[in-house]
Amino acid sequence: DPRNLYRGNNSIRTHGESYYITDAISEEAIEFISDHQNERSNEPFFLYLPYNAPHFPLQCMPNDYDKYRGRFMEGWDVLRARRLEKQKKMGLVPENTKLAPRPEIVPAWDSLTPEKQNEMDAIMSTYAAMVDRVDQNIGKVVNHLEQSGELDNTIIFFLSDNGGEAETGPLGQFKYEDLGQYGKGGNKYGRGWATLSNTPFREYKHYTHQGGVQTPLIVHWPDGIAPGPKNRILSQYGYLPDIVETIMDVAGATRPTMNKGKSIPEGE
Repeated sequence: DPRNLYRGNNSIRTHGESYYITDAISEEAIEFISDHQNERSNEPFFLYLPYNAPHFPLQCMPNDYDKYRGRFMEGWDVLRARRLEKQKKMGLVPENTKLAPRPEIVPAWDSLTPEKQNEMDAIMSTYAAMVDRVDQNIGKVVNHLEQSGELDNTIIFFLSDNGGEAETGPLGQFKYEDLGQYGKGGNKYGRGWATLSNTPFREYKHYTHQGGVQTPLIVHWPDGIAPGPKNRILSQYGYLPDIVETIMDVAGATRPTMNKGKSIPEGE
C-alpha cells in the first residue's frame, strides 16, 4: 500500500504509473551506499534490502509481463518434471530425488479448459515478471558496488523467507483483465503454481515440510570466502541467527549479550 511508505517520519508520495516499489527501494539502497561511501568510506556498512516481490499482491510492469506471456502454457505437470531434471543437472538435488506427487486438490493441467489454461499462464507470467524485476534491480545494486570497487570486499546474502504460498486454492485468486497492468492488487497465483515453485518438495508456506521451510541461500564474498571450486553448493542448513552473528563478526560490531547465533566463519 503506497500510503504506508515512509522515509523516516515522512510519507512517500508515489509517482503515477512510472513508480514501482521494487525499483524504488533499489534506488534508495544505491543512494544509501553512495552516501556512506562519501561520508564514512573507512567504516563498514550494513544494508538490509527486503524486496516485497514476488509476494502477493501480484502486479508487474507490462514490459516484464510480455517477456513471459505464453511460456507457462505447458502447465505445472510438464514444467515440474522438467524443472527437477534441470535441478539434477545443476547439482542442486541428488540424482535419486523424486518429484513429490501433485496434491489431489490441484487438477491435472490437461483437465483445464484452454481458456482456463490461458488465464493460469497469465497469472504465472505476472509472478515471473516480478522475479525478473527483482533480478534486474539486484543487478543494479551489484553493479554500483563493482563500479565503486567494493564488490569483492562486500559480503552479500541472498535468501527468501519461505516457499511458495498456496492460500487461495488450486487456481489462485485474480482478475484476468487486471494481469499485466500496473497498480492492480489482490492477485495470488494459487496452489497449482506454488507446487511448481516448490519443485521437488511437498507442501508450501506455513508448513514445516521442505516446500515451506527449505529455501536457497546464496553468499558472495570473494575477499572473505576461502578459495575453492567456483559456485560451490553446500547442503548443510543455515539459520537466520547465524547470519546475523556472521554479519556482526565481519563488521566488527558489538554483540548483544543475549545473542544465540554462531558465526559461520568461526563455526567452520
